[in-house]
Amino acid sequence: MSLLSLIFVAFFGGVAAVQQPPSPTLLSSVSDECQPGSECSVAQNSGPPWYGVCKDDGTGSGNTVCSNPISGTEADQCRPPKQENEACTFNGIPGGCKSIDPSNPKFEVKRCDPAATTTTTTTSTTTTTPLPTTTTTTITTATEVTTTVAVSTTSTTTTTTTATLSADCFRGYGDGPIAKGLETTRNYKIEVLIYLDLDQLFTRQWSNLLHFTTGGDCCGKGQRIPALFMNPRVNPDRFFYLMVGKHNHGDTGCWYHRETVLAAGFKVRTWHKIEIDFMGLKPELILDGKPLRGHNCNNWQTEDEKLPGYKNVEVYLPDQWYQGKANAKEIIFADLKYNGAPVEMHSSAVVESPDECKLRPLYPPKPWKAPDCFEGQAISPVTTFFKTARDYSFKFSLYLDMDRFPTRRWSNVFHFTTGGNCCTPGERVPALFMGSVADDFLYLVMGKLTDGDARCRYKKDTVLRAGFKMKTWHRMEVDFLDVKPVLRIDGKPVHPHWCTGWNNKDEKSLSYGDVNIWLPDPWHNTHAEMKRWIYADLEYNGNPVPLQYHVAEGKQSVCSAKPSEEVVTWKAPDCFVGNSVAPMRSKFHTTKKFTLDFKMYLDLNSVNPPRTWTNVFHFSRKGDCCSLGERNPAMWINPNSHHQYFLLVMGQTTNGNAHCNYHRNTVLGAGFSNRKWHQIFIEFEGDRPVLKLDGKVLAHHSCSHTWPDSRKVQAYTDMNIWAPDPWYQHRNEASWILYADFKYNDKPIRHEYHVQEADKQLCSTRSSSSLVQDSESMQHLLHAQTQSESESTSDADENENAHMEDEGEGGDGEGPVDGGSGTSPAEQGEGIGGEMDSDTETETGGSLSDSAAATTSLLGMGAQQSDEEGEGDVMIGSTPPPPIE
Repeated sequence: MSLLSLIFVAFFGGVAAVQQPPSPTLLSSVSDECQPGSECSVAQNSGPPWYGVCKDDGTGSGNTVCSNPISGTEADQCRPPKQENEACTFNGIPGGCKSIDPSNPKFEVKRCDPAATTTTTTTSTTTTTPLPTTTTTTITTATEVTTTVAVSTTSTTTTTTTATLSADCFRGYGDGPIAKGLETTRNYKIEVLIYLDLDQLFTRQWSNLLHFTTGGDCCGKGQRIPALFMNPRVNPDRFFYLMVGKHNHGDTGCWYHRETVLAAGFKVRTWHKIEIDFMGLKPELILDGKPLRGHNCNNWQTEDEKLPGYKNVEVYLPDQWYQGKANAKEIIFADLKYNGAPVEMHSSAVVESPDECKLRPLYPPKPWKAPDCFEGQAISPVTTFFKTARDYSFKFSLYLDMDRFPTRRWSNVFHFTTGGNCCTPGERVPALFMGSVADDFLYLVMGKLTDGDARCRYKKDTVLRAGFKMKTWHRMEVDFLDVKPVLRIDGKPVHPHWCTGWNNKDEKSLSYGDVNIWLPDPWHNTHAEMKRWIYADLEYNGNPVPLQYHVAEGKQSVCSAKPSEEVVTWKAPDCFVGNSVAPMRSKFHTTKKFTLDFKMYLDLNSVNPPRTWTNVFHFSRKGDCCSLGERNPAMWINPNSHHQYFLLVMGQTTNGNAHCNYHRNTVLGAGFSNRKWHQIFIEFEGDRPVLKLDGKVLAHHSCSHTWPDSRKVQAYTDMNIWAPDPWYQHRNEASWILYADFKYNDKPIRHEYHVQEADKQLCSTRSSSSLVQDSESMQHLLHAQTQSESESTSDADENENAHMEDEGEGGDGEGPVDGGSGTSPAEQGEGIGGEMDSDTETETGGSLSDSAAATTSLLGMGAQQSDEEGEGDVMIGSTPPPPIE
């Protein structure tokens, strides 16, 4: 190898070797043993590790410790190959790499020191050698010699750095003030660094940290302006106790919960910066740049309620009333400032400057920036004095970091309140809860002027069908821009099975200007649970919700998985899978005379077909049967029946269950079959309904009533449309029916709430020629049935009744009004084979025995209507449980 090559390899190999320092040994604590003389690091709860040098612990035991570790954020800038006095930059501020104490061999770790003044001159040189040129970098300080480092560049840089260490760092002085004669102001800001030289935090009761006073401890005006106390052992609600005084009392202020302080990173043997900011009408306590939320704070309505400025104020660090001399020395203070100016120490104060002063942060903490993605905080609200509106929309992203849904009766998701939990107007505007009961999985409270707990309830099955699940990001929206609240999950509106009624906007809660926002609240969540709720992207009426107080940033793995694209608002499909969990529409407006048109695809399971009545659609104001407006109209199919194969109910003023039956031979003769699209058309203009199948008018087998105009029910404005209903259709069996192109009075009906779109390929076949259009007006009559057909039908009905009795599921004996029993829907409200009006036709078949009538619903979906919640309440399903405690 040539000499030039050897030089080249030696040079660049050396540089490469210097730039790949060995990784320091990572320890879990400073007391862990390590290799003497090696670089070590100590893991922290958050942030980068701290760096130190492995040393003998000085006990004579031969054990080693990671000596005097310092913040990795500063030390990392000067790890090898950085040399003493070499230029560095931290947080955009230039400095020099300095040993913590060159005269003390135990301080061997260097960090970037910004307390240096740097001047730089640069001169360019030209070289004729083919080798890379070098630059000599010279750093000179008041106490250090120059050091030369070879680098690959073409200029020469001379840097002069002067470093100073502040003398304003000392152990607590518990025998009097450390400063006298201070002049204070009405509005002020105090800054100080503190270091608790303790083995553990929870060994003291009341301890003072700082105390500004005109004389004495408490509680006259000017005696605590301010004073900060700590009580970590006894009272978790008063871990910090900040007193600032008021015009009518000298001992007013704020308390700070233990978990609030610890969540912000407060711990022993760590330097912390504490700021007390009373420039506004509320005192703010800031720990390492993170604003802490106080609770039980006094209110200062005007500047005049704040105490004025005083002269000849004494400053205690800490005071002599709560801290003896020995205990006072356990606290180390540094860099005390009042309104930005250093506080001059009283000349007679005797203070000790310990080695820990050399470890205090050289950089001010960065102002806290609210994270975009954060853990739940049930100790304090994320925002206070938030202004709400009467009409609003609140959106947020939610991630449940748990393996199963909460098992406690109620867990809170979010809570807007003017004060407490419940139930004064303004205390839930809004609030969302998650329950452990299937019928109350979500509980959304919006409040009313007369009821602070007015709400909607959502069944678990409804919510899960909208795609809600754990360990998945969801975009949640609460929309109360109109009279009716809407809950959307990932853009899909979710149907409430029960709601308090809001009749008009005047019944809605007022707007408020002093609302606390909890995510989640402290009344329904433990501190451990709240960390599993991850939130992001809060938005109120289109504007971001500011986070006022410190919250912990969410896991990086979770937050990075949050979708970046905006959720597309769900659009109701024209072709959909039957859904008995939620109605297509609520508050639908009907007319006395109408037409109804839709397409249907029946996919019955030939292995386990339905044994009895299967609902097709159901218009109902509230429940199943048989009040006026509860079947206007409704339709069933019973594949096991001959005389009542189709049942069309059209309630009238004298009977809410008036109906017509359609014979099996009539329906099948018109071409009705399984797994085929059919068009259903219902016309209700004359004295009887007209039912068309694929354009063919079906002749009814019998009708219980006639419907002259005088007996047609009124038009309604609060009709629910089910396809199919929940009383005769199990939620899984509802998927046996596909629907498409619903029209009422020739106007499309679209789903108000989320429903599953049907298979696109199957939906595309619904427009085929198999659907006969209404091109002929002749009735498709199959009334001319032979005597043998009638006899065979009668025999079949008897066998059918016996079959139903054998296979019934064992009823509760409450009868068919509770929905879906072996009795036909037509017989509900009339008794088995009930009497007809004088103008009715003769009922010719299809009635079941009393024994069959007593059997339970085939599908077990019985539900009874209740109006127990009072006037204006709308209920679908079972009676709701009592409100949240």
